[in-house]
Amino acid sequence: AIVHPIAVCLHGRSVLGKGATAGIMERLVECLGLCASLSLLTPQNVCVLRCCCKSFQAVRVCWLEYKYKVHINASNASAYCWMWKNVPSIKELTISSVTEQQLEALLQDATLLTDLTITESSINRLPTLPQQLERLTLRDGPEMRHVPRWPKSLKMLVLSSCDRLKELSPLQDTALQQLYLECNDLTEIPAVPDTLQQLECAYCSELRQLPDLPNGLSCLFVLGCCGLEV
Repeated sequence: AIVHPIAVCLHGRSVLGKGATAGIMERLVECLGLCASLSLLTPQNVCVLRCCCKSFQAVRVCWLEYKYKVHINASNASAYCWMWKNVPSIKELTISSVTEQQLEALLQDATLLTDLTITESSINRLPTLPQQLERLTLRDGPEMRHVPRWPKSLKMLVLSSCDRLKELSPLQDTALQQLYLECNDLTEIPAVPDTLQQLECAYCSELRQLPDLPNGLSCLFVLGCCGLEV
């Protein structure tokens, strides 16, 4: 039988016994980080890595029909390298502390990505988004100023604490159902599609009016939008 070399390495940890040091595991992870076959690790092996190596403690992976659901901090070089190699298999991604260059490189090959959450990022523009993306959440983006054309498949959009964002790309050609906005400098919400069911606006101080709302809207919540004309 052919035994995968990574499995040999990981199972070899038990052979090392109590004498295995954290340094040995760290070097093992460095080797794995350079190996494209890291994607073949089982959930159990990932758990071992997270428990034994601080470089992988921020990696959270859920195997869902061989498509990954990942939560990762891009400032961790080893974790980002792993994610970059495996992004074609990632369906749901939560990423923090990512740079514009890192995000653009990732999204170019994100052919299965449907759910993207970006947190604690200082980027000022979003790159072109995957055309199959359905849910986009951007939290704590204080420098965000520019957003791209939204994918037609987009169903949920959350922009929270993006206080320097003044305008949005057109929304009418999307499949948007849920829209949540917390953008202090936002001056206008473009026309929304008939599919919109939920609209929430919080602390959009510069917003003067709401767009025409579809008949199918079931929830409208407005808080702290002091400039809104009623």
